[in-house]
Amino acid sequence: MHYAVVRSLICVSILGIFFSCASSPSSSTEESGTVERFGAGGIEEESTNPANRPATEKKAAPPAGIKKLKTSEALAQATIAEADMENAISSLSFQVALASFDRAAYHLSTVTSAAERLSALRARMESVLDQLSMEVLSAPSETVSGKAFKKDFIARLVHTSDSGAITVQNTPCVVVYPFVGEDGTPGTKMEHVVTDANGQVRFTAPVPSQTGKNKLYIACALTSDDPVIKESLTARRESGRLSVSFTHAVGTAQRSVPTTISILDFNQTGAPIKSSNPSATTLLKPLVQRGFTRIGMADFPNQLASGDEAALIRAATAQFGTAVQRFIYGTVRIESLAQGEDQLWSCALVAQISVWDFSKGQKVLSLSLRQSEAGPTAARAIDSARKKLAGEVLVDSLVFGL
Repeated sequence: MHYAVVRSLICVSILGIFFSCASSPSSSTEESGTVERFGAGGIEEESTNPANRPATEKKAAPPAGIKKLKTSEALAQATIAEADMENAISSLSFQVALASFDRAAYHLSTVTSAAERLSALRARMESVLDQLSMEVLSAPSETVSGKAFKKDFIARLVHTSDSGAITVQNTPCVVVYPFVGEDGTPGTKMEHVVTDANGQVRFTAPVPSQTGKNKLYIACALTSDDPVIKESLTARRESGRLSVSFTHAVGTAQRSVPTTISILDFNQTGAPIKSSNPSATTLLKPLVQRGFTRIGMADFPNQLASGDEAALIRAATAQFGTAVQRFIYGTVRIESLAQGEDQLWSCALVAQISVWDFSKGQKVLSLSLRQSEAGPTAARAIDSARKKLAGEVLVDSLVFGL
């Protein structure tokens, strides 16, 4: 789903902060950079593979204020905490249940003879977590820079049992969304929230100031001090069981800028195709469908074939004058074309595309794209790769990059 991205976006610790949030719908915001992992208690860079962990790490960590007791006292305290845990589970107060679980697990971990009981307690908590899931309720469509999304991003936390599905309120969650810093550097922000009376997290995204196609995440932020359950919570978020992702798509608002496209294609022998413009033609129609107006094509095969970019810009300036502001140009080459054992042909195309702004006198975008597709014939494979590369991938790169 989105495992690697979830790992890389979450930056700040969520441990402990949610008890202060649990009784109020207020939220807090934190900026973040790149980290290794979205863990149960914040940043975790160590491996989740139990084989890579020392055996002592499986011992429960003591919750705050808990002291080690004599065996009989430890077992008695564990029994009390287990009862508190079950009461909290019955009332769907899962963070409270986890806090009670942590106390019980710690006390049991101090008693050698209680290993099986601790294992059973962890299995019980795993079964409880198995009944929790997050789902998307509402996802806004693409907007443009400087304009708010038309709808909120909405997710819901659900508890499912034999008696049916029930929404879970007053549970800590986080929202991680794209933002652009004051210096123009893209990054992410995290907001701490709790589910409302309908088990929902409703997030109104800030008005975007920059184009881009990114991800927004809403994740259940339940926490535990116990290493086994901590790992379990992390895995559930990373797998999408306790998190959901949305596309945060912000296209360019500059779609009426006078634009010309000039792309030179090369055939399988490496020779330039000067008799037609297959990639430019493939690109033009979907750009028009996406709202680009005052856009057309021009030919500069000799300059593009030579690779002399300065000569190309001079020729384009001389031809367009002030009638064109944006110039999309580049090359598309066949990197590989081969027939496999299954008799299908496979083609890989490589595109080098730039965008020049004549009003600024500078290049405003540079793209290197590669696309592979297969087909029953060499020609069909090339055509499929071109349609995907120029008709879809490049279109999105321009819409969300300009």
